[in-house]
Amino acid sequence: MKFNLKTILQYVVSLLIGGAMFWWLYHEKDYKELYANFKQINFFWVGMSAVAAIISHWARAYRWRIALKPFGLRISTFRALLAVLVGYFANLFVPRIGEFVRSGILKRTDNAPVNISFGAIIAERAIDLLILLTLTSSVFLIEFDKIGGFVIDKLRYTSGSMVMKLGILTLVGFAGLLLLFLLYKHRSRFRQHFIFNKLQEFALGIKKGVLSVLELSAYDRWRYLTLTLTIWAMYFFMTYFFFFSLPETAGLGLRCAMTTLIMAGIGMAIPTPGGMGSYHIFVAFSLSVYGLDKSIGEDFALLMHTTQSLILIVLGAVSLIITSIIFTQNKKKIKVAEDIEIDVAR
Repeated sequence: MKFNLKTILQYVVSLLIGGAMFWWLYHEKDYKELYANFKQINFFWVGMSAVAAIISHWARAYRWRIALKPFGLRISTFRALLAVLVGYFANLFVPRIGEFVRSGILKRTDNAPVNISFGAIIAERAIDLLILLTLTSSVFLIEFDKIGGFVIDKLRYTSGSMVMKLGILTLVGFAGLLLLFLLYKHRSRFRQHFIFNKLQEFALGIKKGVLSVLELSAYDRWRYLTLTLTIWAMYFFMTYFFFFSLPETAGLGLRCAMTTLIMAGIGMAIPTPGGMGSYHIFVAFSLSVYGLDKSIGEDFALLMHTTQSLILIVLGAVSLIITSIIFTQNKKKIKVAEDIEIDVAR
């Protein structure tokens, strides 16, 4: 990945946005209250959430390994896991760089072609995005009454008359419909615009990602899909188990855990370093929908994000050290092999 001025500016902007969102949510936080909540954490359930996270990382590495088999690459799950963890570690500091780092690490440890390993990552990201969109739609349909009621209540008790707020929402909706109509009417002109081209590339990427799974053998295809479901199941249990770590969230149910998972996924999809700020806002909002006190929701989001980030920092740093050792050993083996060839030639 090339770090030109445009790329650096994008990262700086994302850092500023994430920092601003984090500051907006927590600048008035009573940290004595946060510390009091921290002291009552049940670390058994934090550990269970961590175990679910580690299983999801393992399943992602195993799935990646399966995707590389048709290209004649025989990568061990352990080596793939090291690359995945280093990629997550990198994402905590620079948004969206993890995919490039994963491919680079596998190139260093197993000499896997970057274009092939990165293509497999794009395919899995496309499938994961499809699942996230499906889950998001399902959750909003199932919990529409609760989410809609929460939004209406917020509108009712904020400043301004209810009629004015509904009028503004109606105007926004009308403007959205008008925009769709204009896009459809001038679709031939819009097709020449770069935004349309980007959307088209995005849709084609999802299509290629789904079709790439069909190119696997029947056995590997079922394993790939099973591992995909395992990843998302572990994501769910990461959240659900963490609910039990605090007395205030222990009574929240499965539906709240699913809603929180979806909102956390949306927050992480926003290009801020490690989901900083965006993750916290979306998770705190989802917990507010289910009646949790705003301050407790903010504390929960901060504690869960911090815990998961610390896990990735520790595992990612250890994985980076191990991959560096493997790379050094590989270089020594190559050097020895070259010396032997020179001796034989003489």
